[in-house]
Amino acid sequence: MPLPLIPIFAGKAVVAGAIALYGHRFARRLQTPSHYAAQEPAFSPALMLGRSWALDGIAHGPRGRVAARLTGKIHGAWSGQSGHLRLDLTTEKGQWNHAFAIKTEGGPNLSLRGEALKEPAIGVVSGNSLRLRYHLVLPEAYGGWTLDAEDWLFAMPNGGLAYQGQYHKLGWPVGGLSAMLRPL
Repeated sequence: MPLPLIPIFAGKAVVAGAIALYGHRFARRLQTPSHYAAQEPAFSPALMLGRSWALDGIAHGPRGRVAARLTGKIHGAWSGQSGHLRLDLTTEKGQWNHAFAIKTEGGPNLSLRGEALKEPAIGVVSGNSLRLRYHLVLPEAYGGWTLDAEDWLFAMPNGGLAYQGQYHKLGWPVGGLSAMLRPL
């Protein structure tokens, strides 16, 4: 192979690798609520967030390895256009408890407020999904960082919920959480 072609092939390999890395690392951030608008069963905040759930999940680091296993309970209550959630989670590092106030903002939008949030989380309900975006402040036992978070909850046909969260720092993925929620 002549020497002038080596930089061309090397450049193409770098571009192909960058595209593959981008697709692998950031594809979840490219989904939007409109992708789920026609899917059933419909996600109802009052119905789904106004009850109690048992949770089993795994937290994973940026390379996809399991960093922690967690179990817990989520207790919700709903009245009119607002509600409250209490999360009681247990991991290998101990307990992690949160309380959130939820308020519908008209149409498909809602907001969550809580001590673990730097500012209110913004939520959008669409079809069988709820997407939340917020800045999560981790406890010191988990590093104490403030992370950009995107959570998805999906209503399942069996009455349960599937949860998937992605966490980023300075635009780079640092971990995620996947869980299944069963009604109590």
